Amino acid sequence: MKNLILAFAFFASASQAFAAGELGCNVAVPKDPINRSQQFDQEIYSYDFASEEILHFVLVNKDASSVSRLSQADFAKRRADKNFADIDGQTMIIYQRGTENMVSITVRTVDASSEKGTVGGSISMGDVSQHLVAVIPADKGFAVACSTRH
Repeated sequence: MKNLILAFAFFASASQAFAAGELGCNVAVPKDPINRSQQFDQEIYSYDFASEEILHFVLVNKDASSVSRLSQADFAKRRADKNFADIDGQTMIIYQRGTENMVSITVRTVDASSEKGTVGGSISMGDVSQHLVAVIPADKGFAVACSTRH
Protein backbone atom coordinates (compact mmCIF):
# COMPACT_ATOMS: atom_id res chain seq x y z
CA MET A 1 0.00 0.00 0.00
CA LYS A 2 2.90 2.34 0.77
CA ASN A 3 4.20 1.88 -2.80
CA LEU A 4 0.77 2.69 -4.17
CA ILE A 5 0.56 5.96 -2.24
CA LEU A 6 4.13 6.96 -3.14
CA ALA A 7 3.58 6.12 -6.80
CA PHE A 8 0.41 8.22 -6.83
CA ALA A 9 2.41 11.14 -5.41
CA PHE A 10 5.00 10.79 -8.19
CA PHE A 11 2.45 10.52 -10.97
CA ALA A 12 0.35 13.35 -9.59
CA SER A 13 3.36 15.65 -9.79
CA ALA A 14 4.41 14.26 -13.19
CA SER A 15 0.96 14.97 -14.60
CA GLN A 16 1.56 18.70 -14.24
CA ALA A 17 3.55 18.51 -17.48
CA PHE A 18 0.40 17.92 -19.52
CA ALA A 19 -1.64 20.79 -20.90
CA ALA A 20 -5.18 21.17 -19.58
CA GLY A 21 -7.34 18.27 -20.69
CA GLU A 22 -4.52 16.37 -22.42
CA LEU A 23 -3.97 12.71 -21.59
CA GLY A 24 -0.48 11.74 -20.52
CA CYS A 25 0.83 8.32 -19.50
CA ASN A 26 4.06 7.40 -17.70
CA VAL A 27 6.15 4.44 -16.59
CA ALA A 28 8.34 4.96 -13.52
CA VAL A 29 10.78 2.90 -11.47
CA PRO A 30 12.39 3.47 -8.06
CA LYS A 31 15.88 5.02 -8.19
CA ASP A 32 17.17 2.07 -6.18
CA PRO A 33 15.79 -1.12 -7.77
CA ILE A 34 16.92 -3.21 -4.78
CA ASN A 35 14.85 -1.15 -2.34
CA ARG A 36 11.44 -1.26 -3.99
CA SER A 37 9.73 0.07 -0.88
CA GLN A 38 10.70 3.60 -1.86
CA GLN A 39 8.89 6.00 -4.14
CA PHE A 40 8.68 5.29 -7.88
CA ASP A 41 10.51 8.50 -8.66
CA GLN A 42 12.51 7.88 -11.83
CA GLU A 43 10.46 8.24 -15.00
CA ILE A 44 11.64 5.94 -17.81
CA TYR A 45 8.82 6.67 -20.26
CA SER A 46 6.32 9.45 -20.83
CA TYR A 47 3.77 9.76 -23.61
CA ASP A 48 1.11 12.32 -24.53
CA PHE A 49 -1.80 10.88 -26.48
CA ALA A 50 -2.76 12.54 -29.76
CA SER A 51 -6.39 13.66 -29.68
CA GLU A 52 -7.57 10.99 -32.15
CA GLU A 53 -5.40 8.14 -30.80
CA ILE A 54 -7.16 5.21 -29.11
CA LEU A 55 -4.45 2.58 -28.43
CA HIS A 56 -0.79 2.85 -27.50
CA PHE A 57 1.47 -0.20 -26.96
CA VAL A 58 4.84 -0.20 -25.19
CA LEU A 59 7.30 -2.87 -24.08
CA VAL A 60 9.27 -2.69 -20.83
CA ASN A 61 12.45 -4.76 -20.93
CA LYS A 62 13.03 -7.53 -18.36
CA ASP A 63 14.99 -5.43 -15.88
CA ALA A 64 12.64 -2.41 -16.18
CA SER A 65 15.47 -0.16 -17.36
CA SER A 66 14.01 0.89 -20.72
CA VAL A 67 10.77 1.16 -22.64
CA SER A 68 10.16 0.91 -26.38
CA ARG A 69 7.06 1.64 -28.42
CA LEU A 70 5.28 -1.15 -30.30
CA SER A 71 2.92 -0.02 -33.05
CA GLN A 72 -0.60 -1.39 -33.20
CA ALA A 73 0.16 -2.81 -36.68
CA ASP A 74 3.31 -4.55 -35.42
CA PHE A 75 1.42 -6.07 -32.50
CA ALA A 76 -1.37 -7.30 -34.83
CA LYS A 77 1.21 -8.81 -37.21
CA ARG A 78 3.09 -10.48 -34.35
CA ARG A 79 -0.16 -11.94 -33.02
CA ALA A 80 -1.23 -13.20 -36.47
CA ASP A 81 2.21 -14.73 -37.12
CA LYS A 82 2.59 -15.92 -33.49
CA ASN A 83 5.99 -14.23 -33.52
CA PHE A 84 6.92 -13.11 -30.00
CA ALA A 85 10.27 -14.91 -29.53
CA ASP A 86 12.45 -11.78 -29.69
CA ILE A 87 10.40 -10.02 -26.99
CA ASP A 88 9.66 -13.08 -24.82
CA GLY A 89 9.64 -12.23 -21.11
CA GLN A 90 9.23 -8.49 -21.59
CA THR A 91 6.20 -6.66 -20.23
CA MET A 92 3.62 -5.24 -22.61
CA ILE A 93 1.61 -2.21 -21.55
CA ILE A 94 -1.51 -1.31 -23.49
CA TYR A 95 -2.95 2.15 -22.90
CA GLN A 96 -6.47 2.50 -24.28
CA ARG A 97 -8.54 5.65 -24.45
CA GLY A 98 -12.27 5.08 -24.26
CA THR A 99 -15.22 7.42 -24.51
CA GLU A 100 -15.06 10.79 -22.80
CA ASN A 101 -12.27 10.65 -20.21
CA MET A 102 -12.16 6.88 -19.71
CA VAL A 103 -8.77 5.17 -19.89
CA SER A 104 -7.68 1.60 -19.30
CA ILE A 105 -4.16 0.35 -18.69
CA THR A 106 -3.40 -3.34 -19.25
CA VAL A 107 -0.08 -4.83 -18.15
CA ARG A 108 0.76 -8.35 -19.41
CA THR A 109 3.87 -10.51 -19.76
CA VAL A 110 4.94 -11.50 -23.27
CA ASP A 111 5.11 -15.31 -23.55
CA ALA A 112 6.21 -16.67 -26.93
CA SER A 113 4.72 -20.10 -26.12
CA SER A 114 1.26 -18.67 -25.40
CA GLU A 115 -1.47 -18.85 -28.04
CA LYS A 116 -2.17 -15.11 -27.72
CA GLY A 117 1.44 -14.07 -27.11
CA THR A 118 0.82 -12.62 -23.64
CA VAL A 119 -0.14 -14.08 -20.26
CA GLY A 120 -1.25 -12.96 -16.82
CA GLY A 121 -1.57 -9.34 -16.09
CA SER A 122 -3.20 -6.46 -14.34
CA ILE A 123 -5.71 -3.92 -15.52
CA SER A 124 -6.91 -0.60 -14.21
CA MET A 125 -9.53 1.69 -15.68
CA GLY A 126 -11.25 4.88 -14.78
CA ASP A 127 -12.12 8.47 -15.57
CA VAL A 128 -8.84 10.42 -15.74
CA SER A 129 -10.64 13.72 -15.31
CA GLN A 130 -11.67 12.54 -11.83
CA HIS A 131 -8.56 10.69 -10.62
CA LEU A 132 -5.26 9.11 -11.58
CA VAL A 133 -5.51 5.69 -13.25
CA ALA A 134 -2.54 3.52 -12.23
CA VAL A 135 -1.24 -0.05 -12.19
CA ILE A 136 1.62 -1.24 -9.98
CA PRO A 137 2.33 -4.88 -10.90
CA ALA A 138 3.70 -6.61 -7.79
CA ASP A 139 6.40 -8.57 -9.58
CA LYS A 140 7.61 -6.03 -12.16
CA GLY A 141 9.41 -3.24 -10.29
CA PHE A 142 7.66 -0.36 -12.01
CA ALA A 143 4.46 1.65 -11.88
CA VAL A 144 2.27 2.79 -14.78
CA ALA A 145 -0.22 5.67 -14.74
CA CYS A 146 -2.33 8.00 -16.88
CA SER A 147 -3.75 11.37 -15.91
CA THR A 148 -4.89 14.75 -17.16
CA ARG A 149 -4.01 18.13 -15.83
CA HIS A 150 -6.91 19.85 -14.11
